[in-house]
Amino acid sequence: MRVLTWNILSSEWEPKMEDFVKRKPLIKKMLIRRVYDVILLQEVDKRSYRFIRKELSKIYWISKMAVIEWSDDPEIETGNVILIRKKWKGNARVKEIGVDLNDGGILMITLKRYVIINVHLTLKSMEQRLKDIKYLNLWIKTKFPKHDVILGGDFNNNLMKTKRIHKYLISQGYDNAVSTANKSTYLPYKAAIDFVYTKGVKKTNGKIMDTDNKKKISLKELGSDHYPVLASLTV
Repeated sequence: MRVLTWNILSSEWEPKMEDFVKRKPLIKKMLIRRVYDVILLQEVDKRSYRFIRKELSKIYWISKMAVIEWSDDPEIETGNVILIRKKWKGNARVKEIGVDLNDGGILMITLKRYVIINVHLTLKSMEQRLKDIKYLNLWIKTKFPKHDVILGGDFNNNLMKTKRIHKYLISQGYDNAVSTANKSTYLPYKAAIDFVYTKGVKKTNGKIMDTDNKKKISLKELGSDHYPVLASLTV
């Protein structure tokens, strides 16, 4: 199973960044570059959501957008979206589950024996992010004790500086499917904040996409200010 997580950068949040019209072909290129079974996207806004549905709905089951209310402007909506490859999904039923975090975004689905969670944790504080992860972990253990778990997204927690969330998840039986501790997943400055954690699923390998070249890639080349993170899992 291939799981890709990527913060695609909401143009609403970064108006000075490249216009979405210019970024669309780059985002599409990444999302069709390989066969992914699960795609976890963060910072999806209305325009990018429409674009994703138009371009990828033949290949993927696409969830609703789980909106994060981070703006005082009610017209601005950005959130998380999960895509499941239809050939892998088969006739299995996907159930979307609502879970509220304090100030972050979360989208959770169940499919087959898996709980798949797409998170975008709050920027407010490390204490709040850790509190949200502990709440989420307890909720999963209570509601789905027999399911395998895939937990990915933008944790807004720089593993280069603090490992509190990482250590907590490891202590709860999770495995970091892609070793990003010493590799940046963020373009503006060095920060490892995008991850895929698994529980009950064996990892085979993983990588941060487009970091093989020594030359630093730019937003104009990638289409976002985050690198996509790919985890390959044995199921």
